[in-house]
Amino acid sequence: MDRLEAKSTVLSILHGTTAEDAATRATSLRRLCEQYTAPLVAYLHVSRRIPLEDAEDLVNEFWTQKLLVPSAHENIVAKYFQSSAYGPTRGFRKFIFRSVANFQLDHVKKIQRRGKTLSLEQLEGWQPTSDGLVDPEFDRIWARHILGQVVDIARGECELKGQQDMWRLFVACISQPLNNTQRSMSELAVLHGFDNAKQASAALITVSRKFDRLLKSLVANYLPGQETTEENEALIAEVNDLREILSRPGVVNVESLGLLENPGEPAQMNRGETDGNLTCLNFSHNRISHSDLTSLWQALLEQRLLDWLPEFSGPIAVDWHSLRFGDLANWANPHLELLRMVHQYSKRQGTSSQETAFEFVRLPKEFFSVIYLTAIAVSYLQFCTHLSKASRSQLVEWVDAAALFPWLDSRTRELLVDFQDNL
Repeated sequence: MDRLEAKSTVLSILHGTTAEDAATRATSLRRLCEQYTAPLVAYLHVSRRIPLEDAEDLVNEFWTQKLLVPSAHENIVAKYFQSSAYGPTRGFRKFIFRSVANFQLDHVKKIQRRGKTLSLEQLEGWQPTSDGLVDPEFDRIWARHILGQVVDIARGECELKGQQDMWRLFVACISQPLNNTQRSMSELAVLHGFDNAKQASAALITVSRKFDRLLKSLVANYLPGQETTEENEALIAEVNDLREILSRPGVVNVESLGLLENPGEPAQMNRGETDGNLTCLNFSHNRISHSDLTSLWQALLEQRLLDWLPEFSGPIAVDWHSLRFGDLANWANPHLELLRMVHQYSKRQGTSSQETAFEFVRLPKEFFSVIYLTAIAVSYLQFCTHLSKASRSQLVEWVDAAALFPWLDSRTRELLVDFQDNL
């Protein structure tokens, strides 16, 4: 499938399959089948123990009987829109997987009624899933399917931009927990052609944010609904659900990560032989050296603010476009409105739990606590404005703690000390 096609909204495709216009309907039907055929076949093959060729035939028969032959108002998608399964927080994927499972069950029953003998392999695993439960196998298959799409698009973008070294570094970092290895950022920099740990850290941040953006985009594509608060909550829940599935032992392992390292290899849909645990790199003082934290902090200071902040609806000043996190501490002409945005963003990042975070590679919460204090300090020193409702004693305590971070740069430390002296 074309990379641009993969990014377009699946909700519009679903509506297209019920359209009266023949051309629109034909295009939407083709793209819907392209998106769901591979994981549906894998689900029947792995979970229902159906031979691969038979699984492919069964899915094609399902599309024919339930999607292609019925009218636009009677096909499986139209029934989805008419059912209680449709809603801002109810995705199409679970509906279609359950529909295929039931279709396969009906297929088995028809064969039995005809008096034909089925092998034990054909009968194994055909029992339906309880209505209130979800088959964990199709969750695993779907999560790997989405991961494979994200990997393909992210790797393709890196290749187009000549960022193969950045991609290899990212793969090495997320592979370490599965390979039971732990290399420092300095070692990884040498192995993957970077001049130093800071440069490698910046590359890791860049690719990981690309990965997060694509994962969020693909998930949004197959969730029904519009751009509402409820839809955003559904998006967060779905992304975190996928991340939780991918972090389960055995879902992603060293073998399946081969698709990350070898372009063109298909995603491994079968169960791995060894348990793996694909988690975000949630850096902490216990897991990373002070020197690597220093490099990572310096790399974050080089990041543009507007690349991290939520979309801003108001006018953007010219000098905001190039403003970096590191510029906050010595910002000559600060803007209070932007400081408020930085304050709110860093507060959310610093207080969010693992379960509510989008990031595939998470930076230390301590980083965002310092940025949070920096925004408060600048607004107080430059505008005599309190962005925080915290008491003076609380702010003094927080600054004392932040000043002890060994990775903190001297300019930010000086700003925080100046702020504390003026409280």
